[in-house]
Amino acid sequence: MQPWPADSEEFEDMLFNQAASSDHLRQLMKLEEEAMERSMRAPRADVLGRQREQVLQSMMGLTNRCQLDQDGWSCAVSLLDSYLASSGHIAHDIQMLPLTCVAVLRLVKKFHGNRGVPDQIGSGMWLSMAKQMLPTLGRQIELSETKLGQHETEILQRMQWQIQEPLQQQWLTVYCRRFSALTSQKFVPAIAWVKQKSMFFVRLLLFVEATSTRNPPREFALGMFCLGLAWRQLLSPECLACLRPDDVPISHWSSALQQLSLPGHVESAPCSLVEALPLLEAATAASRCELQQATRWVVHRLLELRAKHPAMLAALNAS
Repeated sequence: MQPWPADSEEFEDMLFNQAASSDHLRQLMKLEEEAMERSMRAPRADVLGRQREQVLQSMMGLTNRCQLDQDGWSCAVSLLDSYLASSGHIAHDIQMLPLTCVAVLRLVKKFHGNRGVPDQIGSGMWLSMAKQMLPTLGRQIELSETKLGQHETEILQRMQWQIQEPLQQQWLTVYCRRFSALTSQKFVPAIAWVKQKSMFFVRLLLFVEATSTRNPPREFALGMFCLGLAWRQLLSPECLACLRPDDVPISHWSSALQQLSLPGHVESAPCSLVEALPLLEAATAASRCELQQATRWVVHRLLELRAKHPAMLAALNAS
């Protein structure tokens, strides 16, 4: 992470010119530091392996039944990955998987999914959901309200009594809020669109595989934020061209961007907000090199997803 340039006259002038609150930006920096610390501690193993898609398909069906929104579903997937990856008894945890999936959903529903409304789903419904998963996953485990409650406590203890949204989402939230602050809140609807579009790909990536060294959360959020701004035409084609790493041929870069429905060549864009990179660097506290590498990495990952998931085509063409 780049040091917060609080002593930079140029940065202070930017804050003054944009009428941004220094206190608010410092709060966002604190959130960014907390996310960085969590990134260093985050488990990086994908325990589910080939079972992952089957398990998450079943969880998605249960998510609809318990009326969790998309943010709740991604939080549940992140919690499941973290719980399983931190296990010292993988065989036992895999055996308990149906109960674990339901316990995870109920915990997220309690802590994040209710929007202040008490849970209206009785214990019988939650146990029924666990039984639904048994035939799918082929497990034989004890099912009871007592067992479900005990398992929730086990999960919370292993997670140190913290249920947090996925790291990618935390990074995106910081970047979007800081960018809005630096632009005097003039583009709030557009930034909300950028976050929504970026979160679609975050959830798709979570569905495909767990957060790992292959998918570093900060780098993915950083690259997605840059591409999201370009999709929304808040980042000029000239600026997007500057995010090409020096070792990537121009022809390859242009072809990759065009496959992602992005401008692959430099052209005038008078309606674009960002004509240079300093504002983007300030919003993300990232260096030019970090922005380039993160953007290249995310372009590569999205092209991989595009080849494997038809839903990507519709998402790329959606306004």
